[in-house]
Amino acid sequence: MEKKKPSLLRSLGTALGIVLVIVVYAYGVTVTDVNFETTRSEDRLMQLKRVIRALAKPDIIEYEIEETDIEIPFYLPCPEDQEIDIPDPDTSGPYLTASVYCASPKETVIIQGHNFIPNSKGPLRLFTASNVKKPLGDFEADAEGYFQMEVEIPTRQPVAEAQHIQATARLKIGGPKLTATAKITWEKIIETVFMALLATTIGTAVAIPISFMAARNLMVENKSPLSSMAFSIIGWPTGIYLGFQTAKLIRNQLNPLTENSLISLGGFLIGSILVFIILRLSIKPEDTEETLIIKRLRLLFLILAGAIGIGVLIFLESLLKVVGLALIEPLQSFGFIGNFLYQMGEASYLI
Repeated sequence: MEKKKPSLLRSLGTALGIVLVIVVYAYGVTVTDVNFETTRSEDRLMQLKRVIRALAKPDIIEYEIEETDIEIPFYLPCPEDQEIDIPDPDTSGPYLTASVYCASPKETVIIQGHNFIPNSKGPLRLFTASNVKKPLGDFEADAEGYFQMEVEIPTRQPVAEAQHIQATARLKIGGPKLTATAKITWEKIIETVFMALLATTIGTAVAIPISFMAARNLMVENKSPLSSMAFSIIGWPTGIYLGFQTAKLIRNQLNPLTENSLISLGGFLIGSILVFIILRLSIKPEDTEETLIIKRLRLLFLILAGAIGIGVLIFLESLLKVVGLALIEPLQSFGFIGNFLYQMGEASYLI
């Protein structure tokens, strides 16, 4: 079998298609302002590091924290012609000591902690006279509640009064619990899942009858003349309009009756039975010939069943709303079931 030689016209068409795709993507990159060079900038890299760290330590679990603040006076810089009066620490609890209690900026001071909660951690900070917090580092006490740190005194404006070096001991107490972020995230996940569930269910309910009608049109040979198809196209919107108007009229007539729950219940039950009986009578037996009068009677019965069915839906709507509201408070944690029934009644009203 001979192989067909590639056509020049086909090759040109393929090349033109490739060029067109490249042009479209190139224009898309320009419009969306894509610039991969910015990903190598220092700011972007720092942001990426923060994101990666946050992903490595997700804010899911937290503990209750017990904090204990201990401080000592500290002068920055050392006062001239003035003795520093440092009160004796209260050794019955956690306390701090320093190698010196005054220093100039950039000098190193040794801070020691005693009698702290064993294995407690926390920040060590300099509180200025204006109550500005300057971090000096993080300490971690050993099993005996002791720690020692070398800190560098930060640069600050000299003031005469004493400032403070404060250690905040933090200890986890109690068991782990979900953070507020985790709770909100979980709520949004549940909300998204159920939104998808409801959308899929409603979409499927709408799609099933349409798909059956479409399949019937595809599988059955269409023998309808053009005039019949034209009347069908006009008849569908007309029928829908007339149906809405009829439903509106029936609702206006039945609304006063729906204020009584017993009447609504009776109307729903009696209407459902009537619809069932009328539909049974309207079904055409197989292999039977019918006169034109019988066909028209069946059509009238179907219209009557549809009108009664609208009334049944109106009564059902009233019952769902009344029962739903009545169940919300008694069910407490399961009150969402009552709200569901109420919302179904509201949905019936929209339909």
